[in-house]
Amino acid sequence: MQCLEFRQLKLTDPYVNDQDANEHRDVCAACRAFEREIRDLDATTKEALSVDVPEGFAAKILLNQALQPQPRRPTRSTWLSMAASFFALAVGSIAYLQLSHAPMEVSVLEHIEHEQVITDRKLEPAHIQQVMYSVDAESSALPGEIIYASNCIIDGELVAHLVVRDEDRELTLVLIPHNPINGAIAIETGDWHGVIQPHATGSMAILSRSELANIQGTAAQYGRAIRKRTI
Repeated sequence: MQCLEFRQLKLTDPYVNDQDANEHRDVCAACRAFEREIRDLDATTKEALSVDVPEGFAAKILLNQALQPQPRRPTRSTWLSMAASFFALAVGSIAYLQLSHAPMEVSVLEHIEHEQVITDRKLEPAHIQQVMYSVDAESSALPGEIIYASNCIIDGELVAHLVVRDEDRELTLVLIPHNPINGAIAIETGDWHGVIQPHATGSMAILSRSELANIQGTAAQYGRAIRKRTI
């Protein structure tokens, strides 16, 4: 079993007990980490959706409604108060969602630092295509040679993680669907150099271990080469 097959299986059922998958997981550190991330996400989702209802709570609500006097027609001030409460709740919910994840650049850098990238395997075109299709992207003329391609999880979202050997440099590309940004985010750390930019699929990170002489030109080149899937 290959990494992509393992990850697709775990996305379908995080707890599936498959002999081939188990054997692959035992020898692949990256897929072991992927399985942990998927199971953690599944547990978090289940916890968020499980709400304990006290015994007899429904009966108490019905009794309370029966004892209430006939409600009057809502006044204009009542509607305004309700609207204000709803607006405050909405703003608070948006703020919570924004603060619940680390900034995109931090999440991307943490992921590529810990992902075990294996570049000594021959990648089949169908494998690369499937990785891109999984995030609604495609490319027919990507500059350089793709030497690593995998679907991963970043902040609970499925992404495509690619490594491209282009002449004498290696570039790491991360396609992040469903999380568009308004403008480019420059990345300059001791280990990584590059940019996260808006893209037709959502957002795209273009990063390198070495400094890029023309990062804007490189980002534009790969931004054009990878497009939103049309079929």
